[in-house]
Amino acid sequence: MYISDKRASMLRPAKEFTSCERVFVKAGEKVSVGFHVRANQFAFIDNGMSWVVEASKMNVFISAASNDIRLAGSFDITETKVVDERKCGFYAE
Repeated sequence: MYISDKRASMLRPAKEFTSCERVFVKAGEKVSVGFHVRANQFAFIDNGMSWVVEASKMNVFISAASNDIRLAGSFDITETKVVDERKCGFYAE
């Protein structure tokens, strides 16, 4: 899973790796895969050198590889918050 934040106040990666799970699917089979993503996973260092999660529209990409997007969606972060850097999590469960 990758995310993208095009509205961030700082330059962010075009696609930022967030999590992965290897799933084997037979032809014609459907499976559900879930990720628990914490808000502090979207934190980055701002101009003031603070870890911050900004209000924004986040794009989400599910893929077999960074250049092989299979599903895309988005969600909104509604509040900007400073995050304690000791509690930053970089990967989903």
